[in-house]
Amino acid sequence: MIKKDAFGKLFTTNQNNRIIDILDRLNFGTIFLIWMGILVVFGGIYYFGTTGGSYLYDSRMHEQLNFIDHIYFSFITATSTGFGDFLPVGFHRIIAIAEVVVGLILLAVVTSKLVSMKQEAILNEIYEISFDEKVNRLRSSLFVFRVDISKLVSKAEEGIITRREVSDVWANLSFLEGVIDDIINFFSMENSNTYTKNACVVHNKIIINSVNKSLEKLNEIFEVFREKGIEWERSITVHILEELLEKSQRFYTVVNLETPEKTAKEYKDLRKEYQDVKGDLSKILKDAKERLKAAPAP
Repeated sequence: MIKKDAFGKLFTTNQNNRIIDILDRLNFGTIFLIWMGILVVFGGIYYFGTTGGSYLYDSRMHEQLNFIDHIYFSFITATSTGFGDFLPVGFHRIIAIAEVVVGLILLAVVTSKLVSMKQEAILNEIYEISFDEKVNRLRSSLFVFRVDISKLVSKAEEGIITRREVSDVWANLSFLEGVIDDIINFFSMENSNTYTKNACVVHNKIIINSVNKSLEKLNEIFEVFREKGIEWERSITVHILEELLEKSQRFYTVVNLETPEKTAKEYKDLRKEYQDVKGDLSKILKDAKERLKAAPAP
């Protein structure tokens, strides 16, 4: 008995979900036309279903009701207005009861659709604000990374960088890795969720360009370290650099690059910039691994 009740609830829930999905796909104009169409259909039923024992009684004592009168009665019945000028007699009462039920349901659907249209407009504004805020936060994080690396580059070129700062470069790499991971999750979420706004071409290019510049800045500091003879190779730094390059590659596979033809060349140029800097960083990573292997055990 319990299983039967559970199945019945599940079946009813699935049916309700299907009905809700169908109603969500219909726009306000379509629902309104359906509602008006049903009023006309019931008006026709009243008119063509009139018999000696089933008809509309005119309290104003008019001898004959025309089709427009039956449509009028259908409308005031469906909206529960009930002016009392026409009264159903016989089987017309059953039809009127059915129309009241159907009319009220459809009227509720029309009303809810109007409310949902307003809610959807508000939600779109909220999503857009949240989306732009997320993009700006990611850009700011990448900018902060480049500023920190630029400070280290300046110190290294001036010869005032400390050993501790060199050893802690892994923390900067870990920060950039975390930001790129957030970007990957961000693009993965907006591609799979229908209730979020998708990134436009401009947002895509801004994020990709920021990632490229951050990797270029990372390449710059390693080049300065090489020129100044600064040994930065540590197991943790090399490991994080390797993971960072892997995630940057994944980023380019996740980000939406399906763009109009007029912007395809810009994306191609951005990808080429990434491939160039990734090639330089991959070479640096390879050399660092070899130096770590060749280094004597502590």
